[in-house]
Parts: sequence; structure tokens; C-alpha cells
Amino acid sequence: MGFWKTLFGKKSKEQRVTSRVISVLPPERFLAGGLPLHAIAGTLHDPHGGPDGFEVNPAFVALLHQVVRECAPADPGAQAEAQRIGKGWLYISDQRLPPGEERVPPEDIIGYFTVESGRITPEGYTPNEKHRVFTHHGLVRLPGMLQEILVTRAAEDTRE
Repeated sequence: MGFWKTLFGKKSKEQRVTSRVISVLPPERFLAGGLPLHAIAGTLHDPHGGPDGFEVNPAFVALLHQVVRECAPADPGAQAEAQRIGKGWLYISDQRLPPGEERVPPEDIIGYFTVESGRITPEGYTPNEKHRVFTHHGLVRLPGMLQEILVTRAAEDTRE
């Protein structure tokens, strides 16, 4: 499944202000009837689209961490890394960095799990408060199958 960095604009009649949102969902979903709140990563207030004017959506952040917490322990890549570590911490890094980056900055570490005896401790997940959903490298990108799960769950309409 692909990754989309999509900007949408909507004018408010009362304020005559243009706001743009970023989502992991494709434009077709927006045009076909809007986006669920949790699918909106945040709002851009910077007219140039830079991360300095980005306001994160707490509902998206909650979904992001829910996907990591629930699904990373079953990810084959995460399991293999936990076996390699043996005991310690398994960091879940944002995959948006360009290839060849040697050091992962704090804003690109999504969170971490404790690892005991080569196994991920699901209840040992801690979100990184310094993680940035949107940086000059783009929107958050989860590793492996987690990105596909995030996109699928973001598309789910939870209205009843």
C-alpha cells in the first residue's frame, strides 16, 4: 500500500481563512465524502507548508500509538530485532528519513518497547513525547506492516 502526503484546503465562510490538513489517506477518500477525524494528522498554518506551522491532531497521535502498541509485537522485523537485542529496548523509528542517515534524531523515534529474553513486552510500550508527526522530511511513516495497518485504521469511519 502506498504512502500519501496529501494537502487539502477548505475555506471557512465565517472566517475566510484557508486551512490545510495532512492525512495518510489518498485524495480520493477526501473527495468521496471527507475524512474521519483520526485520519487527519494535523493542520498546516504555514502558507509554505513547512513543519513550523503544523498543529498536530491528538486523535491521530492516539491512533498512531495504538497501532504501534497493538501491532508492533507481531511484526516479524520487530520480533527479529528483539531476539537480536535479548534484553533492553526496542526503538520504533520513523521511516521518513532519507537513506544513509546514521543517527536517528529524537523527533523521529516514535516510541520504544522493553525487551526481555528476546521477546517484546507489549505492556512495556512507551510513546516518545519528542516525536514529531510532521517534519521537513515529511509525514510520519511507520516501519513494515505497521504503515499499512495505520492507513487501514485511519480509513475506518468510527461514526455510528
